[in-house]
Amino acid sequence: MTNAATVYSNYQFNAQHPELLIPYLTNDSSSDKGITLSRIEGALTNVIYKAGLLDKEGRSTGENFLIRIYDTQNDSIVNRDDELNVLRRLPESFEMIKILFHFKNGRVEKFLDDYRAIRSDEMKLHYNLEKIAYRFKELHTLTELTVQEQQKYFANSNKINYNCFCWDKIFTWVDAIEKYTKWVNVSNSINIQVNFFCKDWNTLKSIIFRYKQWLTQNDSVSFQNMALCHNDTQHGNIMLERTADETSNIIFIDFEYGGVDTISFDLANFLTECMHDYETKESYICDPKKYPSQDQIKYFIEKYLKHLNKNEILQADIENLYNSVTKWRACSQLFWSVWAVLQSGTLNITTNDVIIDQTDRFEYLKFCQSKMSLFWNDMLKLGIANSDDCILDKIGTMDVDLI
Repeated sequence: MTNAATVYSNYQFNAQHPELLIPYLTNDSSSDKGITLSRIEGALTNVIYKAGLLDKEGRSTGENFLIRIYDTQNDSIVNRDDELNVLRRLPESFEMIKILFHFKNGRVEKFLDDYRAIRSDEMKLHYNLEKIAYRFKELHTLTELTVQEQQKYFANSNKINYNCFCWDKIFTWVDAIEKYTKWVNVSNSINIQVNFFCKDWNTLKSIIFRYKQWLTQNDSVSFQNMALCHNDTQHGNIMLERTADETSNIIFIDFEYGGVDTISFDLANFLTECMHDYETKESYICDPKKYPSQDQIKYFIEKYLKHLNKNEILQADIENLYNSVTKWRACSQLFWSVWAVLQSGTLNITTNDVIIDQTDRFEYLKFCQSKMSLFWNDMLKLGIANSDDCILDKIGTMDVDLI
């Protein structure tokens, strides 16, 4: 799809001087073209701009580019080499994603003029659910795994590995947080209680391990049903053709968190993202009232199972995947909650009276709190946690309907 071979390591993008980017966009150091620059809202970590080239008279040439500036806090979380390795292997239905070149603090991509990010309220429309299901199935079915991925996640055909990308990341990130001993503060668990809604750090770790073990015992088949997954299909990463009707194409972008996962996690993550609207003022809120209905989820799963499948799909197949996705829903909430604490930049704060400047920044800790309230809901209703493990009056309410 893209070799992303060109790297301009000496160039660092500065939004105050976008004209310095022109020679790289035109491959002409003496270019007389101009440039326009506008910021695209909705990205949680990276800063995204649309850049357009102008002729000598100041008219648009029709050449548009997407400029992605990496968040420095994100560098310790996202492996850019792994991301590019994923992009190179995507199936033909994702072929419009093209990275043109890299520079010191970001990269330039082809701008998809005929597409826009899907809106939160469009994600659950039946014809969009169908096309999103198709893209998932194509990604999961048509993307080949590397030898290293096969060895890591499918090492022994006679024994289930019980390992996948999301749990690798969760445990890595938990270990990273634990190194900030003053923030974790075992003797004073205020940060854990306020942000994770758990009585203390050791209890939180115990519940996380217990949940992983519960999945291996109660949904072991999901660890055999793994593929290359997107893992971050929030509405800003789902691009909808601008006609925005039943015939419009849909593609996924931004594979920063792509990796080998259970398909149940990938699908569950999409469904939990239906509860968010990152274009609102309170974009950190995870609203359970927006979660897709059982009928919508069953429709989505049926379309997923039938696509690229010559075999008959039974009702039991739909119900089994539905139940599996429901069991993995809390894993998505946990994944992004731990991520949010690392992204927040507050782990080195050791006093309660320090105010973090959140101007123009996503409210990561409120995001964590909103998602953890629903994580605990699932833990309690699935019988994995007890009421004395968490801060009960902070827990949200959401059905856990297994069929």
